Amino acid sequence: MDTVLSIFLMNDQPMTCSHCGSRSEILSDLHHTNSKSLLHICNYCNHLFIEQEEKI
Repeated sequence: MDTVLSIFLMNDQPMTCSHCGSRSEILSDLHHTNSKSLLHICNYCNHLFIEQEEKI
């Protein structure tokens, strides 16, 4: 089964879930990779999503 995760750009505010608005927790820090991203999970609804640096 394939899973598609939402991708959001990083900003200076704490990341919140796009589904319920609750705070999220970082599951995996992938800044050492080319994608420069963080894998998040919502503390309330367990929604998984990715936070990624904007490419300049």
